[in-house]
Amino acid sequence: MSKNAAEQKLPQHDDELDDYDLENYEGSPPRDEPGIIDWYSPVVMFILGVIVLLAALDLGIGTLQDPGTGLWPALNAVLLIAMAPLGLFARHKFEPPTQQGLLRVLGVAAPMLIFVPLYNWAGLIGAGAVALIIITRFVGGMRWLPAFVTSVMTPVIVYVVFAILLGVNLRPF
Repeated sequence: MSKNAAEQKLPQHDDELDDYDLENYEGSPPRDEPGIIDWYSPVVMFILGVIVLLAALDLGIGTLQDPGTGLWPALNAVLLIAMAPLGLFARHKFEPPTQQGLLRVLGVAAPMLIFVPLYNWAGLIGAGAVALIIITRFVGGMRWLPAFVTSVMTPVIVYVVFAILLGVNLRPF
């Protein structure tokens, strides 16, 4: 005798998940109660957004006609702050990150944090190339030649678009 979705018994323990027919279940699969990672991820996202917004305000935002250095970081920070509550609502729909996933995030975040002080010494192209070679080669797993070409050409294109075409004050080297 087949049961419809309303009559199916949800498992009460993890060992019952093995016997549960998820492929024929209509609706969301059963999940454990939200864990600590479901709660702190949106909070960390919100706090990072506030920190970046305060730093962007300190740099000066300017206007859309005459943008300041902090305009784009401020817009990104506002977007991050606005998306944090969405993380609370969507928190129970995704698997928690694995250790490997967190290491990949760290592998991208660390070069981005290195980029900021390196920019004062090496400029946009130099700092961008260093950060991108770390990301493309070691996090993305690209081979050396494509990683090198991507890591050099991307900051060059960014410099041409923003500094030359749009007139943003950026140091190339």
